[in-house]
Amino acid sequence: RELGLEPILSQLAQVSAVIHRSSKEAAESFFANLRRRTYMTPTSYLELIKLLTDLLSFKKGDLTTKLSRYKVGAQRLDETKGMVNQLSVDLTKMQPVIEQGKKDTAQLIIEVDKEEAIAKEKATACEADEKEASDAAAAANEIKTECQRELDEALPEYYTAIKSLDALDKKDIQEVKSFSKPPGLVEVVLNAVCLLMGKKETWEEAKKLM
Repeated sequence: RELGLEPILSQLAQVSAVIHRSSKEAAESFFANLRRRTYMTPTSYLELIKLLTDLLSFKKGDLTTKLSRYKVGAQRLDETKGMVNQLSVDLTKMQPVIEQGKKDTAQLIIEVDKEEAIAKEKATACEADEKEASDAAAAANEIKTECQRELDEALPEYYTAIKSLDALDKKDIQEVKSFSKPPGLVEVVLNAVCLLMGKKETWEEAKKLM
């Protein structure tokens, strides 16, 4: 019953009879040829039946396992097919979104290219401005150096003039004012004073300032 052989018991009985008969004939032939007796006992016959039932049980279990695997495989295939169909539907629905994404990406690339071109132009302009600024700085540095050189040359004379001014007194100024026409160097100095004070560069104005 466990093996499910009830429907074919009559056929199995006939096969068993054929096996028993052919085995007996083979034993007689074996004795005739080799003079060696082989006995067919109920135990041997039962062991043969047990071997056949064990083999049938093993094969049935093996087939059951394979059938189970095939069923699971078929189920997985059905599930996969359903997933693929669903993905196909989803992709069809997403197609407009994908196309729009492509258009947006293409537009973004165009805008990025434009921005990149503008950035390159600005970078070129910055390089030109930087060069101009560098040239201006170099020129300013040259002017500074020249001014410093001239200042270094003028400072000794300036300090000398300060000392000379410190040595002047009221009597010396009155003496200068008494001149109807001052000496050349004195006139140059006084004209410079008038210029600094915003007065006319004349001897009369210079005397008023003194």
